[in-house]
Amino acid sequence: MLFHVILADDDIRRVQIESLPETVDELKTILQNRLDLEGDIVVQFQDPEFNNELCNLTEMSDLPPERPRLKIGAEFMRLVSTDFQQSFFDGLDKYVPRLLQMYRVRTSSSSDLRSLLEPLDAQTSGSDVINKNSHSSHAHQSRESQSDHSFSNTTRADMGL
Repeated sequence: MLFHVILADDDIRRVQIESLPETVDELKTILQNRLDLEGDIVVQFQDPEFNNELCNLTEMSDLPPERPRLKIGAEFMRLVSTDFQQSFFDGLDKYVPRLLQMYRVRTSSSSDLRSLLEPLDAQTSGSDVINKNSHSSHAHQSRESQSDHSFSNTTRADMGL
């Protein structure tokens, strides 16, 4: 039997099974093996009796006889199997160089911040990530530095410093 299996909007596959299993659990095991899925899954099918709306598969006899279309609880599987810590650090790496540039602009007025950045500079002196971004936006940083200094001067004046 040929199944049209939807794992995600951008991941739809054909799965050929020699003979229809007797139970839903057997079908789940076959699909997990063929599609390389881990953990418990939910199998849904398009039910012709309900205008092809999705229904959870609880009995094999509920499947339409011709090329059933199945949807697997793949979104849950993606969420469970995603390494969120690595994803967070990858996203953080994207913004750290720019954040450090902004901190460096402020170091002219804060010795505390300068003392925090100096050890970081020593540790990352050969880092392409920080050096590349600081060279590529030097002109932009200069413009920001001018506006930041005027902002900090205005702020200090407003505070009576």
